[in-house]
Amino acid sequence: GYESFATGGRVYTPGTGGQTAISDTANAQPLFPRVTLAKSVTNSSIAYADTPFGWTLRVTNNGQGAMQDIWVTDTLPVNWSYTSLVTPQIRLNGTGNWVDLTAPTQGVAQPQTLDWREGFIRNSLEAADLVDDGEQVLAGHSGSGAAPYFEIRFSATPSQAALTTAGVTVGHGTRVATTTSTQAG
Repeated sequence: GYESFATGGRVYTPGTGGQTAISDTANAQPLFPRVTLAKSVTNSSIAYADTPFGWTLRVTNNGQGAMQDIWVTDTLPVNWSYTSLVTPQIRLNGTGNWVDLTAPTQGVAQPQTLDWREGFIRNSLEAADLVDDGEQVLAGHSGSGAAPYFEIRFSATPSQAALTTAGVTVGHGTRVATTTSTQAG
């Protein structure tokens, strides 16, 4: 049986108390988000030791269900550190201006792990009037148009040790270089 309300409603028990026994079949298709995360370089593919380098994360929802409780995590390469002097930014669907985003939290044991929680993301987008209070940050994808996404850009700095780390050319093609200069004299 079932009740018409959570409390105090009428209890229905088909097939008892003179009610006709009935049954029915329903097909339900749950709508889930299907999220992909891509990381790319923001400007140049060459990073110089001790110089901030830009990264862009793109979070796309290809599923039909809206994203709930967004949590974006990125892990920097070995011997890189988050650059707190450069304010991270976010934008929705590749349109409009980039807006400032709260700095990520960093792992205590793994300072190369950067986390942006939904609160950070939502507060920045709401403050810029890009989403309304309580509105889904990334709604479900429907139709043939582009899937909804947001991008986060931030900076990280390779140390001198990154120059000698195995795999200086990392999987995404970023190369770490150093510069030297001499003075004519």
